[in-house]
Amino acid sequence: MKLIDNVSEILREDLKSELKGPMSSMQLRLIEDAKIHCAREHFRAISGDNVVYDVVDSYTSLMEKVMK
Repeated sequence: MKLIDNVSEILREDLKSELKGPMSSMQLRLIEDAKIHCAREHFRAISGDNVVYDVVDSYTSLMEKVMK
């Protein structure tokens, strides 16, 4: 695993995002829940612990998860 000095480098290389709008004002439909579940299982199966799939509702929330 290489060391990365810059958060923007992490985002360029390793980030896939899909904007859904504010979660507080939007109910995720059953299909969205199924997609999220499938994505979690997919990334777990193909990468072990090398990829973390999560749902965030803002850039701040994303950065909090990235910096952990």
